[in-house]
Amino acid sequence: MMTTALLTLKADYESMRAIGPWLEEQVQAIGADHLAGRVSEFELAVHELAVNIVDHAFDDETRAGATFDITMHCNDDKALVVNFVDRGIAYDSADKPVVGDEPTIRGYGLFIVEQLATSIDYARRDDANYWTLVFGG
Repeated sequence: MMTTALLTLKADYESMRAIGPWLEEQVQAIGADHLAGRVSEFELAVHELAVNIVDHAFDDETRAGATFDITMHCNDDKALVVNFVDRGIAYDSADKPVVGDEPTIRGYGLFIVEQLATSIDYARRDDANYWTLVFGG
């Protein structure tokens, strides 16, 4: 039986503080203690994607009262799988900034996530955004 951990966050920056303690506690609870030494890596990637959701999936009008879910589990390959679901604005990959030689102030969130995760996937189904990060075991 697969154990899944769930965290529901308000779509605001203050709620992001819950990510680190939740990840640390749940990595062991879901049987991923072989990955415990990488919690800070997972936290950075999960935090970056959560901030992107707050920044881009909701506008000022829809952010108030909005929430999104983060779940995680270990798959059959002992990799950590982290899923995000929000009911915000659809992600448009054409809007993704290109990180290049010229320094920019914004646009590093998904770049950081892509560097840390083994894979990242996005899908829009019905009225929700679904993100999946996999961190190899």
